[in-house]
Amino acid sequence: MFTDAGIESRIIAGIADSQQHVWNIVKLDGVWYNIDLTWDDPIGSNGESLISYDFFLKNMEDFICHERAPEYSTEEFMERHMMAEDSFSLQD
Repeated sequence: MFTDAGIESRIIAGIADSQQHVWNIVKLDGVWYNIDLTWDDPIGSNGESLISYDFFLKNMEDFICHERAPEYSTEEFMERHMMAEDSFSLQD
């Protein structure tokens, strides 16, 4: 969907909450952000969608519970995919 919207993105594999997991990084305004749409749209015990923005356009420091696989943490990869210093915020 990101590609169709014209947003550069990559799939990132790793561990999240002690389980194998994948999420995305997206490039906006020349920097990359972490985004995990799966964790921001869980289904509650009553069957209702619980939309949140806890994992939406986050820098590395604010992207808690996610650990990248080694190939996505190399110096070379990180230089090619310079992560945002600050997480996105509507208040900025």
